[in-house]
Amino acid sequence: MFRVLLFLLSVACFGAPPDWFEEVNLRPGPNAVGFRVIEQRDYTRVEGSGPERSMSMPIFIWYPAARSEHPRMTVAAYRRISPATPNPGAATPEERIAMRKPLRDQAKMLAAVDLTDAEAERILQIRTLAVRDAPVAAGKFPVIVGGFGTGSTAAPVAEYLASRGYMVLSTPSSSRTATLQASRPAVALETHTRNLEFVFGFAHSLPEADTSRLGVVGINFDGMAALSFEGRNAVASAVVSLDGWEGKAGSAGTLRNSMYFDPLRFRAPYLTFQQHEAPPPPGLTLDDGVFDSLRYAARQSFVVEGLNHGQYVGTLTAALVAPAAIKSGVAFVYRRVGDWCDAYIRRDAAALGQLSPQPAGVRLVHARNEAALAPIPTDEEVESMVMSGQVARLTEIYRRAVRENPQASFLSPRMMNLFVFRFEQRGDFATAVAVASLATKAFPKTWSTWFRLGGLHEKANNKVAALAAYAKAREVADAASDLDVEAKIEARKQIEARRAALATK
Repeated sequence: MFRVLLFLLSVACFGAPPDWFEEVNLRPGPNAVGFRVIEQRDYTRVEGSGPERSMSMPIFIWYPAARSEHPRMTVAAYRRISPATPNPGAATPEERIAMRKPLRDQAKMLAAVDLTDAEAERILQIRTLAVRDAPVAAGKFPVIVGGFGTGSTAAPVAEYLASRGYMVLSTPSSSRTATLQASRPAVALETHTRNLEFVFGFAHSLPEADTSRLGVVGINFDGMAALSFEGRNAVASAVVSLDGWEGKAGSAGTLRNSMYFDPLRFRAPYLTFQQHEAPPPPGLTLDDGVFDSLRYAARQSFVVEGLNHGQYVGTLTAALVAPAAIKSGVAFVYRRVGDWCDAYIRRDAAALGQLSPQPAGVRLVHARNEAALAPIPTDEEVESMVMSGQVARLTEIYRRAVRENPQASFLSPRMMNLFVFRFEQRGDFATAVAVASLATKAFPKTWSTWFRLGGLHEKANNKVAALAAYAKAREVADAASDLDVEAKIEARKQIEARRAALATK
């Protein structure tokens, strides 16, 4: 640690401040980077009590830029950006002095290092990659929608991705959700998910943004929001969560309990990093439940030795007061995020080859790499297949899905009854029988599915098949553990009435 402090002092006394990626030996991409802030309002949501009560939604945009002779932004410039002042002017001497304290506090929290005012000031002068309001480079670029917290939190990963050729858009977290994350996390999750949706909608207005190639990246609480966004919209080609709450024992349930989160329909490749704490407090214990549930998505999960929560929610300036091993870990995180996006958003085969689950030179406490199962159809896809006469294909998909994952359940009794009703009304009993037969495979312990199948065979004048289905319905009803005595008596009465009527034909 003495060596790190000596480095900071020598930089302060003798040299110009370095670029902030130099200290972690991280080479950015080939593109120059621009940054701008665009003021927006979400008129579908209300906040405050003034005459303009729509929600303020400043959009931070990092993008591949044309080369510019204008000076690059500094760490201080980012730290002055906030929802209240998205376009601050130059800092006054008093403001620069005020900015040193939170930087010193961060160094103390992250690395137990006491910075002097001179050292803190030198860090504030470090150059970033971005030029404010630089012209956008020619072309169209894939889009990254980010939940990054504040501007200073977002800048390192956003600049790095922009240097690799992405349009990166984010809106800062609202201070009003900070308490809600603890007191009413489901409400905060809904707010942050809608924030991402608003930003994605705004991206469509940018002529240089290719919204058909989309990634979603979330840091901290917004890791959950990134997964929630994809669960609701199913439009991303990659999802990344940096120390997201969905990987912690004390908060993973917030995402699992969301009505929009359906692991069986989540297909976007998912990369997650979680903080390293030894030993972790109970609420921060690693929880792989969400990761394990996403069986239809390629996914990787890492815990890098020594990278605590602050390394993810802080800026890269934290690496300046960190040991070399931490710097290597930070560089690995950024490179893996970039390669993940290149591999799955750009479909870059070379980047895909870089996604080793056991990278060399990085000390990992935890590493998981899981291939995706073949996707199962969504409700809309099921309806499309059934109503276009592809019941046999759907049946084969169902059989394969259950073989690969016994928990797969993408059909429901109500859905199947609706399809049966439609074909029955048309007089197409052959297709109705096929759908009802599939229902008995999906719900073999539900007596009513067999009873319905028997009725369809009866209407199709297939007496033998009808009697066999009614017999199965009686067997299932008698064995059912979820039916009380009266319900079983009523089921038998209905079944025997149909069998008796059929016997007289």
